[in-house]
Amino acid sequence: MRIKRRKRLRMNTHLQSVRQVKTVFFKNPFAVLPAHTELVYPTGRVTPQLLMHYKSLTQTEAALVITGPATITPPQSRKYSLLRADQPKYMNGLRALTKIIGSNGGTPGIQLAHLGETDANVLEQGLSDFPNRLPDFEAEKLVTAYSNACKRTGEVGYRYIELAADQFLLLHQLIHEDHESLVTEIFEAVVANNPEGAALALRLPNEGQHLEKYSRLFLEAGGDLIAYPSSPDPEQTPRFGCSPQTLMLSLGGPVPPDTAVKLLKKTLLIGLPQSMHSGKSVQASHP
Repeated sequence: MRIKRRKRLRMNTHLQSVRQVKTVFFKNPFAVLPAHTELVYPTGRVTPQLLMHYKSLTQTEAALVITGPATITPPQSRKYSLLRADQPKYMNGLRALTKIIGSNGGTPGIQLAHLGETDANVLEQGLSDFPNRLPDFEAEKLVTAYSNACKRTGEVGYRYIELAADQFLLLHQLIHEDHESLVTEIFEAVVANNPEGAALALRLPNEGQHLEKYSRLFLEAGGDLIAYPSSPDPEQTPRFGCSPQTLMLSLGGPVPPDTAVKLLKKTLLIGLPQSMHSGKSVQASHP
């Protein structure tokens, strides 16, 4: 069943209520989640088609529109179709995305990711497990890559910055293998290099090792939100010991409006996939 979003939001003032993280305001609790798209030039630059894509997503009236994933390091392959946040020369394109989202009433967000040795095309299809070993990297350069990407994207207008630690990516693997010192250093560097005061989030899976521990470490370092997907029954999704004001629950599809109301007692924001944001309506379902 399709539910016209405007009608539902006007009928329920609880769903309309403004949310706030630091100095960042969200006009309602709904967010459009990031998704790999082929509308990016192979070089990682923004295309006019990508701008129009995010403009249409913003016009669904979701409060937060998260672009990306954007890589924080140079790609392993020339056949690349992810946004890039690893060098200043890519910032004009990202700035254009923030402007088109902001001018259409949305709050611009971005997901930052380190792919490790994963190819972008493999990421699109979905990984099934961690690589056999950690890729070669220098810890200091890795920390710097995260902090520089956070600083750059904040400076071009992103008000929500999310670190991807799911989908078996590098940060997910570091958490899975409990590299506490390095991961904490990344968290602290990102928080320290957020001069524009963007809301900072960590995206985790809803199952795995050490998730509650690293949720706590991220928030203790100065992060703001823990984002993760719901369980098949959204109301039974674990909270990792976090308060509702520090959570974003991501759904895989439509849920009934009464379930959304219940969920908003447990989470600050509800993330919905881009596939649900066609036209002017929002559909609901659990995965």
